[in-house]
Amino acid sequence: MKLLDINGRDASGQLTGLPDGKITADDRTILATHSRSTRSGKTASSGWRAFSVNYLLRGVQGVKS
Repeated sequence: MKLLDINGRDASGQLTGLPDGKITADDRTILATHSRSTRSGKTASSGWRAFSVNYLLRGVQGVKS
């Protein structure tokens, strides 16, 4: 667990987005996700006489940075 003062409130009680010198519930934030990312890929090749075609597709989904 890491604690960091990242958010505070002004005199009217509104969040400011600036540190206020206190660690409170207003400082909570999601830094990462525990869900796994999905990786996929596909490759294919074809040829005819002296001509050939190859392709590779790769993808990633669900990554949070």
